[in-house]
Amino acid sequence: MKALLIAAPLTLALAACHPGPQRVAATPTRLNCPATQGDLALTNAAADGRSCEYAAGTTEVSLRLMPVVGGDPGATLGGLERELRQLKPVTASKVIATDGGEHAEVNLPGLHISARDDSANVRVAGFNIDANDNGAAVKRISDVRLKGEALSPTKRGVSALFILAGDQADAAGYGMVGYEARGPRTGPLTVAVVKARDEDGAYDQLHGDISRLIRRNAR
Repeated sequence: MKALLIAAPLTLALAACHPGPQRVAATPTRLNCPATQGDLALTNAAADGRSCEYAAGTTEVSLRLMPVVGGDPGATLGGLERELRQLKPVTASKVIATDGGEHAEVNLPGLHISARDDSANVRVAGFNIDANDNGAAVKRISDVRLKGEALSPTKRGVSALFILAGDQADAAGYGMVGYEARGPRTGPLTVAVVKARDEDGAYDQLHGDISRLIRRNAR
């Protein structure tokens, strides 16, 4: 009996030091697209379950499953970034406010930076911000742990953000375009493509809803 009493806490201690296998979420093959997510309302869902569309006011959100080409999520998302740049020919004055060409204020959804001179290229907390009189682009891509792998020493996932904002070139244009993405480095990535026609503050209000849609679907 005494041996059993000694062995029991020892077994518990060893279990604590060597946790059992973690439960890893399955790779999604279809999106979970609720009818509403906060202020976002579902407007269309593809029959194959790989994309769905949401709207809130004049902001459009396209949720999609994106395969990773050539095992390189950065290059895959780079192609999407180039597409979005074609949609948003920035002619910004709101994004950069200067006082005599000596001081710049970069104001983007959830991100406010003060820099000297009339342009800024700043790297902070994993973000790359490239701003000038033509607008501002914010980009971040980082390695993350997959859902269910919080204790893993290996980060097998990727999280990315891209925002391009500025004044609308015309009334029919966009004030902001961008994406948020998350998923395994091998794919597929869950990507929310955002296009806002009004001032970029609308994205501030919807950011939480967009992030929840991504977390609902991404590993």
